[in-house]
Amino acid sequence: MEKDRVKSEEDIRKTFARLKGDKPVVVYTNVGVEASLVWLALTLSGYDARLYSLSDWLDNQPAFSYELADVEAKPNPVRSGTSTTIAATFQERQTKAAEKPSPEGEVRLTVMQCAGCGFTSQDIFANLNRTGGFVQVGYAGKASGAATGGSLSCTAVINGPNDQEAARMSLLRTSANKYMGIWNADVAPGVYRLSILASISGSSTTFPDVLEIEVTD
Repeated sequence: MEKDRVKSEEDIRKTFARLKGDKPVVVYTNVGVEASLVWLALTLSGYDARLYSLSDWLDNQPAFSYELADVEAKPNPVRSGTSTTIAATFQERQTKAAEKPSPEGEVRLTVMQCAGCGFTSQDIFANLNRTGGFVQVGYAGKASGAATGGSLSCTAVINGPNDQEAARMSLLRTSANKYMGIWNADVAPGVYRLSILASISGSSTTFPDVLEIEVTD
């Protein structure tokens, strides 16, 4: 760009002389703002340009990768005014291993200088796997998705016989994938339903009504 105008086609082709005109060109960026100008210049010059951003990466994150393996409350039943310990155990969902891409027709990428980003963060990256030729955009340490980045957060929600929320509490990790918390059942006698809210690396899910806790006189 020069004074808000796209450079001439001749200048653009000099800048991107290393690119092959018969291959797709991927312009990658954090938010797609400034790099979109490069995408436009390439498109106007006849290149098959593709814009890939961190937003695309976030929109295509895998589904929540854990399932609730077990949940319990001890004691259960519990007397009104006393406490019970809630424990929830998670395990990773079993998924099929990703198939290796076929070398036939594989598109290799050439990395060029960064076109500019809408913001800068040391936790965000865009790079190329030089062995496989695949571009990655994501958060540092979290490129593989929810299963490998960050830690699981777990919240217990307890609803009363009238379907109103009676309590909400964070469960703390105690060992491996087990999370525990203590609920002071200072409520009227009845049957209370427990739901678990879990999240990791921006992916979350709810396990509704996974346990009934009886509160007695």
